[in-house]
Amino acid sequence: MMGMGNIGNRGGAELLRVSLLSSVGFIAFLWVCSVSAQVAIETSVQKQQVVVPVSYAAPAAANDTLAINRPLPNRVVEPSNVWLDATSGSPGDKLRYTLKVRNVGQYAVPKGHLHVQDKVPQGTLLTPETLQQENRLNAFSVSADGVSFVAGSAAVGPTDGWRWLRWEYLAPLEPGQDFNLSYETILQAQVDPQDDKPTPPIVDF
Repeated sequence: MMGMGNIGNRGGAELLRVSLLSSVGFIAFLWVCSVSAQVAIETSVQKQQVVVPVSYAAPAAANDTLAINRPLPNRVVEPSNVWLDATSGSPGDKLRYTLKVRNVGQYAVPKGHLHVQDKVPQGTLLTPETLQQENRLNAFSVSADGVSFVAGSAAVGPTDGWRWLRWEYLAPLEPGQDFNLSYETILQAQVDPQDDKPTPPIVDF
């Protein structure tokens, strides 16, 4: 039986001047820039669960003495996936990390001035699908060292080489507006919660 490992709430790098708003249910971080724009990030982790397929046969009607209405052949219902809030997992589990970015200030963040950077959580690997994500409002790039970034669609090599993620928001973010960023990973091994301390994503103007 595979061991269970706690799933870290966040990957990321600690940034000075980021203040913790809450740590119950989600983690939110607030960044205040020189023009008094305020951006908060709420993060969540979900685990994919596969719904087991079902097969069945419809019986003939009880009064069908001539067997005109024969039983239908077995029909297999295709498996489906659902996403549930994750607190623990086993190697092989697929996880989805979601960052909800909201402008909670009184001023708009200008187009192209908002960047969000995050680190792939310990004990997980990016899925190939994440590298190919397309979003007309966010330019997505990845990095092996957190310094040099390339467009996700141009990234080559195994996904375990890409540990940092960055999105550039390509529109103004007006007061009260929000948007979601997400990426998916595969849990590779048991994670020691003492070694997987939550750290915030970087928000940069």
